[in-house]
Amino acid sequence: MEFVENAFSEYEMVTVDGVRIRLSGDDWQGWFLCRPSNTEPILVMRAEATTEAGLAEIRALAHDKIGGMIDLKKFDES
Repeated sequence: MEFVENAFSEYEMVTVDGVRIRLSGDDWQGWFLCRPSNTEPILVMRAEATTEAGLAEIRALAHDKIGGMIDLKKFDES
C-alpha cells in the first residue's frame, strides 16, 4: 500500500484500511480506492465518478500512477 500512497501523494487521501483518493474535474467528482482484500491475497480497486468521462479520467490516472507495478486488468473490467 505504501507504493500506492507514494504514487498518489499529491492528492487528498484517506489511508484507513487502504488508500482512498478524492478526485474531480471541470464537470465531475469521484474517488479511487485501493485496499488489500480481506479474504484473498489480492488488491481490491474501485472507482466512482459522477460522469462516464470522469470515470475514464480516474482509470487513466490509475494506469499512469500505478499501472507499471500493478495489473489493472480486472479494474478496467469492473
